[in-house]
Amino acid sequence: MCGLVLDFNADPAVRNIADQFMFGPSLLVNPVTDYKARNRKLYLPATTGWFDFYSGKYLPGGQALTADAPLERMPLYVREGPILPSGPAVQYAAEKPTDPITLHVCTGKNAAFTL
Repeated sequence: MCGLVLDFNADPAVRNIADQFMFGPSLLVNPVTDYKARNRKLYLPATTGWFDFYSGKYLPGGQALTADAPLERMPLYVREGPILPSGPAVQYAAEKPTDPITLHVCTGKNAAFTL
């Protein structure tokens, strides 16, 4: 986890954002911290495009928006270009086999992945 200014220091708009963060190099996490809030204002950093994790909708970077935040999920965006693996939920490493693994490929830039 890291603050946006570490990955997007060329974008002056991220310098004072303290309630959004990157989880790894690809996921922009936007926690909802206001009681009973069902949306939140957020900023998508410039220099790259973003995909809504749940709908797959592409949004250009460098814009502020208000995202829906129903109780069961928080706003989550994926930087354009990564390959994200996902698999079954496990509590510890040897609990069960890790297959099937789903690879989510986001277009926009070249990426590589080793499994």
